[in-house]
Amino acid sequence: MSPKKVVFVGVNTPNPEQETGLYSLFLDEDSGKLEVAQKFDAPKNIGFFHLDEPNFLYALSGGGINKTESPNDLWRFKLDRSNPQNLLEPYHIQLDDGSGQHDGACYITVSKEDPKRLVIAYYFTGNTDVYKEVDNKLVRESTIQFKDFSNVDKERQEKSHPHCVIPVEENNIQDYFVVDLGADRVYLIHVNDDHKVSISDSIQVPAGAGPRHVVKHPSSPLLFVLNELDNTLLVYKVNSNRTFTLTDKHTTLVRSETDVVVESDKIQNAAHLAVSNDGQYVLCSNRGTLNNIVSFKIVDLEHGKVKVQSVAGPGGHFPRYFALHGKFLLVANQKSKNVVVFRFENGQIKEKVSEVNVNGNPIALSIH
Repeated sequence: MSPKKVVFVGVNTPNPEQETGLYSLFLDEDSGKLEVAQKFDAPKNIGFFHLDEPNFLYALSGGGINKTESPNDLWRFKLDRSNPQNLLEPYHIQLDDGSGQHDGACYITVSKEDPKRLVIAYYFTGNTDVYKEVDNKLVRESTIQFKDFSNVDKERQEKSHPHCVIPVEENNIQDYFVVDLGADRVYLIHVNDDHKVSISDSIQVPAGAGPRHVVKHPSSPLLFVLNELDNTLLVYKVNSNRTFTLTDKHTTLVRSETDVVVESDKIQNAAHLAVSNDGQYVLCSNRGTLNNIVSFKIVDLEHGKVKVQSVAGPGGHFPRYFALHGKFLLVANQKSKNVVVFRFENGQIKEKVSEVNVNGNPIALSIH
């Protein structure tokens, strides 16, 4: 029997009475075949996952792209080691405390150390929260409100819009990168011993670029920033004194014969960003009129240079999220309501090997 992994799929549900918000799928690690393993009644409108193996799966639901239609919640599920497609002991808290200052939770990062520290970015209200785990419950420690915005794009940059938060270093629970689309900045924030949060530095990206995501190289001092509004990939060298030097810039709008083009969709935004586990490739997705996945090869680690390696259509419309696992690339196409598996070898996005349709708009993936 072929080994199988479990893929959790978070689904936006415009019609929550008719649609499923959370799926688990089986992924055959030999063939890449996907099949539905389980459907969960709750939560609805999942926007992002964080997998804390081997114990928990965290999920953000509500708020987000349906900000007025469902509450913004943080969920924690215990992973079932005997039946990995299952989730146990669901626990959730409502993130908005009634102040209206915690809406649009779109990204969460969780420390590997105990006690757990969770940091959440809020797109709509322009802030970032720090939570801790106390007696198995999640408690807000502190909040930082970002005030600056560039206003280059009058509709998207009219105020601060944090979109991503990751630790500066893997085992560091005090320093984080926060990507602010509204301010054209990647902030460095510091959480001190009294749990107070402050801005320690920032990277200014080009005006109007609209940064969405940041990822670190797994072994070299390189930082990759994906800009949603101007559809560019930036590469930074992280210097020993924790300053940052821009080393490369590429457009993400590269074409292929298999692109999915939807002329009626007037959006054209970069969406997701990831680095392969071997550190050789960085991938991003384009969504809207032009829909595809672009694979860049890192050709010079020392000087932070990349070049286009492969481009392919995503097998659907609006590839909001994707995930790499071994020799496969999994893509969540939000508007065509499907999850597609492609073979991925040596940086090349190859043939489609499997596809699953879901009842709703898939926008988050987590492979367990």
